[in-house]
Amino acid sequence: MIYFTLPLLPLPLSQCFVNSKRGRKSIRIASYSYKAWKQEVDLHIKMNVTHDFFERHRASLDGDVRVTFNIERVDRRRRDLDNTLKCLGDTLTRNGILRDDSQIVDLRVRWVKKGQGAPVRIEIAPAIE
Repeated sequence: MIYFTLPLLPLPLSQCFVNSKRGRKSIRIASYSYKAWKQEVDLHIKMNVTHDFFERHRASLDGDVRVTFNIERVDRRRRDLDNTLKCLGDTLTRNGILRDDSQIVDLRVRWVKKGQGAPVRIEIAPAIE
């Protein structure tokens, strides 16, 4: 199993995209806050999660995987945990950790208490058949 952390909480899906008009068509584009979040998280991964680390584990990440996202609950506001998945799944593929998020065949997402580590801890392991 491999694991790493992210310094920022994932944005809910409702904050990731906005509607825009192109001529008569309405399209969805990434919001400024999502672009900023991606830039900071990608830089963190590049600086703190070394490429060599993933190269050593590449064989175990080529097939189906199980992933656990542990997300820190920072306050008592009601939030939908499943709305954070798009942000996190795209981060794994965008940074070359997984080829495609369709490799995830076993997924667990859970809240953890504040103060138990980084805002997000991601664990990836080969899928058990």
